[in-house]
Amino acid sequence: GRPSNERPFLILVTGYPAEGVTVPDIERRSLEEICTFY
Repeated sequence: GRPSNERPFLILVTGYPAEGVTVPDIERRSLEEICTFY
């Protein structure tokens, strides 16, 4: 594992799920929902 003073700041999931795994059906939010333009 990682030392206790180090914490992850990004978890990047790649690849395909294993057989028999339940994957949540999550919809991607639009750009307008997650940011503000000035």
